[in-house]
Amino acid sequence: MISMELNRINPHIRFAQRMNYSSPGAPVYVRDCRIFYITDGSAQIETDGKRYDLNTDSLFFCREKSIYKISADRAVIISLNFDMTQRSCAQTKEFSPVPTDSNIADGNKKKNINIEKGFINSHICIENAREYLPALEEILSEFKLQRIYFREKASSLLKNMLTDMARANALPTHHSSKAVSAAVEYINKNFAKQITNEQIAEPIGYHKHHLNRLFIEYTGQSLHKYLLTRRLTEAKKLLLGSDLCLYEIALRCGFCSNTHFSSYFKQSTGMTPHEYRSVYSKNI
Repeated sequence: MISMELNRINPHIRFAQRMNYSSPGAPVYVRDCRIFYITDGSAQIETDGKRYDLNTDSLFFCREKSIYKISADRAVIISLNFDMTQRSCAQTKEFSPVPTDSNIADGNKKKNINIEKGFINSHICIENAREYLPALEEILSEFKLQRIYFREKASSLLKNMLTDMARANALPTHHSSKAVSAAVEYINKNFAKQITNEQIAEPIGYHKHHLNRLFIEYTGQSLHKYLLTRRLTEAKKLLLGSDLCLYEIALRCGFCSNTHFSSYFKQSTGMTPHEYRSVYSKNI
């Protein structure tokens, strides 16, 4: 899969169907992405030297340009075939899996396929995936009824699914997640004080550098950046909801001086606090 940012994801679904599947399986090459959701029974998927056992409510995401083998004695499977973008949207007929001993598959396998860090860069197996079933059922319904804009509707549903899957795959463990939540709670209670990363981390039982790394992974911003954002949010509320002077607002929001407050506010919003109050207090 080519490295890809989230804002470039716009899935193009070619195939969406619920099927009864019973086969010993054979290795095949697939050009586009696959999602398999087991609604009844069980199946096994082998790819990249690993075997994944799928039971009822299991979901498997197979990245594009992969070789896999799916086997089942009896299973009911929701299957989606799709591209991550609309680059080949003119091709609406599904790409069938190609036997790995064919010339077509051999030619594709010889291409230089670089799996880089991107939106979803690996196979994903989710054992209990019932939260995704309503979206899958709605996608099936859109393809069955084929009302106007059904492809666009199905694409938006799938993008939401993929975003949730990628987020769940990337987030820290439950224990780490609790630590990040505790840090957020500490900052929300103490943002008006002069607090450091060490003070945030100490009651949680983490080293400040380790907690900061987890915080970035979970929220996309550092502890310090989150603290400043929280202070800025409170300052905006006070600018519009009170008659407090800028000095008093700076103190109440934890900025060390009025100068620091005004400088950071303009850097973040493009306006001085006075300009922000003047513009938005009349246009709420």
